Amino acid sequence: MWVVQTATAFAAVVTVPATVAPLEIHNNSATRYMVVDSIWSWQLLGTAVVWSHTPWAQVGAAVYSANTALVFYGGSGLSFTSSTSQEARTAINQTVVANGWQAFPGSTMNFGLAAATPGGANVGLVEGRLVVPPDSALHVAVSGSVTTASAFHCGARFHWAIP
Repeated sequence: MWVVQTATAFAAVVTVPATVAPLEIHNNSATRYMVVDSIWSWQLLGTAVVWSHTPWAQVGAAVYSANTALVFYGGSGLSFTSSTSQEARTAINQTVVANGWQAFPGSTMNFGLAAATPGGANVGLVEGRLVVPPDSALHVAVSGSVTTASAFHCGARFHWAIP
């Protein structure tokens, strides 16, 4: 099981995501599939109004315009940093083609903070319903009822499978 998340906060979009993915996880393996277990968003910065947010994900063509050195953490204490030679590698703020953005059970927060403090996390239980084949990517984004700069982080948990 591997986990990776953004290191720099970003603003949510106010609609279903379309063409920007704050997090792209590229399956750079020649033979293995990434099976997605969960996605999440975490509200780093609130505002003085009550608001909600939802993490979204899709599987699509990899853009991977430049490597972003995010750290993948394994369930056994192992870790590695994304690089061009890794089987899983990351890029941020990629312009992507909308390919069926989805929210998953548990991922919508119906209320939010009403103060400028760190807030809640939403976890979408993907549970294997998204599978990333070789040379494709998982795109993760966040929609929110208010878009405040540097407000969110997002991430995903996955495991490897051989078809």
